[in-house]
Amino acid sequence: MKTQDIYIAHPKTDEESKALKAFLQALKIEFEIPGAKEYNAEFVKKELESRQQVKDGKVTRVEKENLKLSEELKEETGQKTESDRIQTHFASEKALAKDWLLPEEDEAWKDL
Repeated sequence: MKTQDIYIAHPKTDEESKALKAFLQALKIEFEIPGAKEYNAEFVKKELESRQQVKDGKVTRVEKENLKLSEELKEETGQKTESDRIQTHFASEKALAKDWLLPEEDEAWKDL
């Protein structure tokens, strides 16, 4: 028997959404979730494997301090060091100050 009745539900929480989905599945009522997207199967497989590895304790923990690269390594890899960033900041400030100190700038910002 086919029916034209359409029911639109608006679950407000993830729990309500899961319960509604379980209810429809239990009654073998076909349903669709607009906007729901299929995940890439390979991505899902890797995600599930990763979660299992965490449960099994197969993880490497890295302390926050160890994530910072040493100044020497930054130089070797071409990354800017902290002192480079500070020097760039001060050099930029002098160049930009030429525009900041114009009377037109004061006029433009006077109401703020």
